[in-house]
Amino acid sequence: IGGGLSSWILPAGLLTSVGMLTTELGRTQIAAERINSIFQYSFGKNASNEMRYVAELSNELGQNFEVLRESYGKFAASAESANFTSAETKSIFEGITKAGAALGMTNDEVNGSFLAVSQIASKGKVSLEELRGQLGERLPNAMGLAAKAMGVTTQEFEKMIENGLSANEFLPKFAKVLNETFDESASRNAQGLNAELNRLKNSWLELKETASGGIFNEGLQIATIAASNT
Repeated sequence: IGGGLSSWILPAGLLTSVGMLTTELGRTQIAAERINSIFQYSFGKNASNEMRYVAELSNELGQNFEVLRESYGKFAASAESANFTSAETKSIFEGITKAGAALGMTNDEVNGSFLAVSQIASKGKVSLEELRGQLGERLPNAMGLAAKAMGVTTQEFEKMIENGLSANEFLPKFAKVLNETFDESASRNAQGLNAELNRLKNSWLELKETASGGIFNEGLQIATIAASNT
């Protein structure tokens, strides 16, 4: 009896594991399709090249690719509508990413930082709400760095905002200061344990997306063939 029971337990456990894996791969595929839609909207025919760019930067700095690609895709859409060049968009993206790497920002803090600059780009002007509030909560001395970018004191910078400071004038200069300020420490942190763990997560994500694409695309083809034969 014991042997018979064991022979039933193993297959049941195996089926449960297969079911969980299939569910996880399904979620991965859905998330990948959503991200691909964002990149197609933001970059069109350059979507695959832009995705590769984010993947390379993520691994270079030891940052979470899944987080960065979504932030980049959404920010690029805001930047494009505000007439930023591709080079300016990348510089801003890299500046925020390096700040996140240097300061050990959490995924939520990185997302929040990109949301702040996205809102500045979308509005077309700088506001204290995004800069001092949203960004300042995540990036220490955000106002000081912003003032430095414009070559003025913090008080003078606040006056510039009151008088109306264009996002197109401010963000590229702000990005330059961020890149200069955090480049060295971001590169140093890219050799740490957290960075290596992020690279491992990136590899695992790539493996899951490759597997889920193969499994579910094959399933779709089978279903299509079956439907055409009925």
